[in-house]
Amino acid sequence: METLIDLRLLISTGMEVDLPLKIILSGQETLTVQLKRASLADLVNRINVRFHIKSLTREQTIAYIDHRLKCAGATDRLMTSDAKALIHDYAGGVPRSINNIATACLIHAASQNIAAINEPIVNDTMAEFKLP
Repeated sequence: METLIDLRLLISTGMEVDLPLKIILSGQETLTVQLKRASLADLVNRINVRFHIKSLTREQTIAYIDHRLKCAGATDRLMTSDAKALIHDYAGGVPRSINNIATACLIHAASQNIAAINEPIVNDTMAEFKLP
């Protein structure tokens, strides 16, 4: 909260001096809650563009995992479609959670010398790493 108040003061001061200052404010859902406070009304009034990333659908999650695997040099056969769908279910379509779970699955599979990740591996990983 202190940082947001400082940012509000910085922006207010910058407006008086005509500083060419552009700020990108990015955060999670809790940021939206914080910005609803009356003490930050000046800051909120100066936000020009707002964008909220929604949770991915199951199909988007599978495509996202495939893309990330491809960028890393792996094939989509490293993970079964059912495993990717289960990761979506555990993550609720939230990209950060998808990344965390998929990474944990890769670490778990590598530690067990497993070549392909399937549903039981995802479930074992969730239990072993105590992921939500």
